[in-house]
Formats: sequence, C-alpha cells, structure tokens
Amino acid sequence: MLHNKHNLNTLLIMFQKNNYLIDAYILELFKEYIPIYENINIDKPLISLLSFYPLPFELQTDYFDNEIIKHKTKNKYRLLGSPGDRILFANRRIPMFGMDPIPFSFPITENNITNVIHSNTYYFEVTIGTKFRKPWLNECLAIGYGCPSVDYNNQLGWCSKTWGFHSDDGIYSHNNKGIIFTEPWKEGETYGVGLKYLSRSNYGLFLTKNGSIVNNEILIQTADYLIPMISLDISSDIEVNFGQNNFFFNLREYTNDNKILSCKNIFFNNYSIENYNIKPNKSKKISTTIIPMFGFMDIPNNFGQNNIFHM
Repeated sequence: MLHNKHNLNTLLIMFQKNNYLIDAYILELFKEYIPIYENINIDKPLISLLSFYPLPFELQTDYFDNEIIKHKTKNKYRLLGSPGDRILFANRRIPMFGMDPIPFSFPITENNITNVIHSNTYYFEVTIGTKFRKPWLNECLAIGYGCPSVDYNNQLGWCSKTWGFHSDDGIYSHNNKGIIFTEPWKEGETYGVGLKYLSRSNYGLFLTKNGSIVNNEILIQTADYLIPMISLDISSDIEVNFGQNNFFFNLREYTNDNKILSCKNIFFNNYSIENYNIKPNKSKKISTTIIPMFGFMDIPNNFGQNNIFHM
C-alpha cells in the first residue's frame, strides 16, 4: 500500500505534484485502519492527512472465554457469563501528547454520512438496551477510561488508574472515591463519556446523558496511555458508538480544533499498528468488595462545560 512505502514528508511532496491523489489516499487510510465507517466525506484532505490517527473502533472480548458475545456489525455486546467485575478495553489507545497529533481527525456520522472533523476531544457513547436475562443484585455498567496496566478482572473506577461513571448509583469513581452525578441509569438511555485534551498529561473528563452534558469537567492527570474502557456487569444489551452512528451529543460544538497542542505524528514514521493496539493485563485476581465512597455530594445537571474540579 502507498502509505507503507513513504514517510509523511515524501507523501506531501508527492501530493504537491499530484494533488488529486490525496483524496483517494486519505479514504484508503480511514477504510483500512478504522473500518467501521462508511460513506466518508473529507472536506480538508491535507489537514486530515496531517492529523490522521488510527482510532479505536471496537471492544476486546477475546479475554473472557466466550462470556461476552459481540454483534460485530452493530458494536452490540451482551454478557452471557456469570456476574462479576470485568473491564473491557477498546482495541486501541487514544492519542497521546508528544507522539500523536492533537487535534486529531475524528470521523463522526451525521445523517448516514461520515464527516471527518478535527477534534481535541475524544468521545464515545453507550446505549443501554433491553434485558435479555434475569437481573441480579447490584448489576452495573461503567464507562470511562483507564491505563494499560489495569487488571481487567476489576471494576472501572475502583483503582488508581481508571476513571469511570457507574450506572447502578450514578456515581463517578476514581481510586476508591466517588461523587454522585446522576440518578441510576435506565434502559433506553444513552450515556457518553468525553476526554478533552487540555495540556500535557492533563485532561478534562465529562459525562453526557441523552446528548446533554451532566457535569463540569473533572481533571485527570496521567502521563500514561489512555484507553476507552467499559465494565460490563448487567443483564441488558449495550450498544457502543465510536462515531459509526449519529451521536446524541453535538461534539462539533464542544471541541476546539483551532488550539493545536501537538503536531507530531509517529504513525507515518512507524507503520506497525501494534503500537496502537493495547492488550489487557491479567494479574492475580483482585478481591472486590463493596467499596466505601467518600465525598458524596449532590451535583446539579447544569454545570458549565469550561469549569474543572479536582477529586
């Protein structure tokens, strides 16, 4: 393939001489490395090339011995195994300061057309479907982000390197501390979790419910890779939207693509996709009990999106 033979500088020189090639080349990149998107429309091919990143497009389920089934065409998942703590990693990390472009090219689907925007916010949504099996006590869906060293036999937000929002009690949890943000989640609702890039190692985390922002930004500080993660311990189907379907939330209005935080793009210097694929870590199973939560507070759902608070 073309991109396996040239670095970025060579490509730019080639496209200057043959400008018509860039459109086909960019489409080839998106179709190969983010295959869930169809009918792709690219308004700014050169910017899309410079900011291209092989984004996550599915969850990894191979580590759970057929306990979780995935409908590949819809990105729908259901738990067939026993209730318990488990974290599903997305198949790739998200962009990182000093290695990847920020803002980055982010395909989002609008009215069956996938448009490529340039975003300094990563975002995905999860919709809770109908129950397909008998419910159990304390079942929970959690959505958020974590670092590669996390043991996947755990609960999102119960350890120091994960940050997650929980469906059973509406709590945001990190490092065994929690704050109430919502009522318990219900079937048919869609929740999204976004991560705005603020500066090196600093991110603003936020939650949406059915397209509206729930909380002000929570400051996350980590120098490690970050990966979208979901804890799946519920009796309902879930559908994960990485942008292949219309988002409920208007990401275009939230992101700021004019603030350039990082221009480096290692993708064009090292073509191994394994540099972006993150394999879950399984260590000795951590004993999980009911975690006492600290600092509970009722948070109204009308915070401004530009405020940040610390936990």
